[in-house]
Amino acid sequence: MVLHGDELGRTQRGNNNAYCQDNEISWVDWTTVDRTMLEFTRRVLALRHAQPVLRRQHFFQGQVGRGVRRKDIVWFRTDGDEMEDEDWADDQRRSLGMLLNGELIPERDDLGDRIRGDTLLVLLHSHWEDVAWRLPTGWGEHWEVLLDTARPEETQGRGLKAAGVPRTAHDNRVEVARPVHCDGFEAGVKHLAVAQRKLADDGREERDPLGSSLEQGERHP
Repeated sequence: MVLHGDELGRTQRGNNNAYCQDNEISWVDWTTVDRTMLEFTRRVLALRHAQPVLRRQHFFQGQVGRGVRRKDIVWFRTDGDEMEDEDWADDQRRSLGMLLNGELIPERDDLGDRIRGDTLLVLLHSHWEDVAWRLPTGWGEHWEVLLDTARPEETQGRGLKAAGVPRTAHDNRVEVARPVHCDGFEAGVKHLAVAQRKLADDGREERDPLGSSLEQGERHP
């Protein structure tokens, strides 16, 4: 949940019940805007808008057919293997992965066609110490990082992590990634580079895909 002003970096100074505070605790100071937080919030909203698996209208079922990839949601341990029943009883567990299968969305569009989208892996790490993560195999050669709360300014596509190779998940972070094949990723990077050069040649500035900045209307994202 996002409380009004959270996207601007507003704080209630630890007061989680400030409805009766008619003062600076509950007010929004429009002159002190956390630009990094604002832009990151816009990217989160854009990700939800672009990924239909994040807008499902029905509960997940788990196994919906035969085969390893016939699950609409999969939970992973830090070693890259699926969670077992005994793993859920481990009260020391502070990190897990949640895979949302974009190929098994039950809804249909206005034309009656099945809705498809990217498969997303959400890594959740809630401890102050770093942990070694081995990204799941069998879904793609690599994982492209779309969002990382530990690196809010890092743009989509800069992080490319190989499946099955250990990596470090830093303290208290949420990371969202999607599986890609290396050839397709490299082609996409080249296409982006060509588009950026064309913008430079045309003398136009590159703009954020989420629209105008706060100065252009002082509006929420």
